[in-house]
Amino acid sequence: MTPEALRDESGRKLNALILDHEVKVARTEGHPLLFAQSEQGVDGTHYIFLNDLEGNRWWFPLPGPCRPEDLALLLEALKTHLNGPFTVFPHGSLVPLCRQSTTASGWNLLPYPPVLDLDSQSRPLRSSHQINPHLQRLEAESIHIIREAVAEADNPVMLYSIGKDSGVMLHLARKAFYPATPPFPLLHVDTRWKFQEMYLFRDYMARESGMKLLVYTHPEAIEKNINPFDHGSSLHTHITKTEGLKNALDLHKFDVIFGGARR
Repeated sequence: MTPEALRDESGRKLNALILDHEVKVARTEGHPLLFAQSEQGVDGTHYIFLNDLEGNRWWFPLPGPCRPEDLALLLEALKTHLNGPFTVFPHGSLVPLCRQSTTASGWNLLPYPPVLDLDSQSRPLRSSHQINPHLQRLEAESIHIIREAVAEADNPVMLYSIGKDSGVMLHLARKAFYPATPPFPLLHVDTRWKFQEMYLFRDYMARESGMKLLVYTHPEAIEKNINPFDHGSSLHTHITKTEGLKNALDLHKFDVIFGGARR
């Protein structure tokens, strides 16, 4: 196993910039750099197989399919054997077990693509009678406005930036047309500088709502690699957001645009 061959549980490549950095740090500090994967022998025995970049190999036998608690035992065995700090990059089916493990030291997950863990965030919803009466009136007013606007529109769209305001707006739109799907798409004007978890959540909400998701990135931002670090936040915002939004609206010729903002 080499750094370039590492994959997460979904077969996705690791972030090359972060991976290269972590490998350089480990080498600079003189820490052994190990790559781990779960294997099953021809006799049916389960193993965690490790190797380094110098050709050394280790096999750690398991009582059965690998569990999160086995990872803690492996780290303890490595500490005894290597007698010092080390870094382990998991591969494939070991990655989700490392994400679940409470033993964070030793396993390096920084370069790995994120996953959207919705189960740990789930909580019971409050019933409507517990909502403040003032908020109920505002909700009813918002739903009425959304319905009336759609009734008069030929090509409506709802802006979705993955933020809290557009999240509330999407929730209102789904309530307005429930049990049907809102009769318009979502539009995300993408700056390419969101956290990766936000993109996962964006795609999840589009699937969950059943709405079509349109994503637009200003071509000039891609061509010139416009970013807040090299070009400043003002220019970055103007090109990727302001001009990007104008271009996207002109491209699709929307006549009604829903946008969320607090008041």
